[in-house]
Amino acid sequence: ANNHIFDFGQAGAARTQSIISNAGMIPLGLSRGLRHAPQVFVCRGPGRLRVGFWAAAKATRDPATGKTAGVEPATLQRARQALAAMELQGANFCVALLHAGCLRTHYPDPEDVRLMDSMAGAGFDIVAASHSHRISGGRKISGENRPPAFCFYGLGSLVSGFTFCPAEREGLVIVLGISPEGNLARVELRPVEIAPSGLGVLPSGERHAAILERFRKLS
Repeated sequence: ANNHIFDFGQAGAARTQSIISNAGMIPLGLSRGLRHAPQVFVCRGPGRLRVGFWAAAKATRDPATGKTAGVEPATLQRARQALAAMELQGANFCVALLHAGCLRTHYPDPEDVRLMDSMAGAGFDIVAASHSHRISGGRKISGENRPPAFCFYGLGSLVSGFTFCPAEREGLVIVLGISPEGNLARVELRPVEIAPSGLGVLPSGERHAAILERFRKLS
């Protein structure tokens, strides 16, 4: 789900979905319209683990409406509907992947922060955003009668030819350790640096530490 899905119209979006599916991955982020339930994917892990994924965009010019197909809109109402759809499939750990954030800055839009925090409060265990092409900070959201959730307001880039400055050559990969019962046991952040080819590579020890320190300060 992003702001370029429909750059080549409905036909281009359909081709992209087909290519992703043929590569053995799951395309998420397009909606048939708001009259339909959000598209979700629930991955079956070991034991009783069921991890649900939902993708949506706040930064897009082509959101789905009540009558037309489009990009899944990142709203709290649709987030709650996605959680309900995951629950019907037995999900016990839920992830929201959002296309949101302000270009040219490490700092997230306060409105985006409120939206992401509210999604975590609604029941998502992980809410992560990308669009700014820069890393931002993160936050642990503690709730009553449930384990803490985590919000990551900007993951930067993993693959990109869109770089205006060195700050846009950084990214973060979130690695989660989840028990077979769906309990979060460990959260790791692993830095990525965009090489001149546009592909993400593992940074050197010094760059690795600098990217993690930037995330810590932003948080």
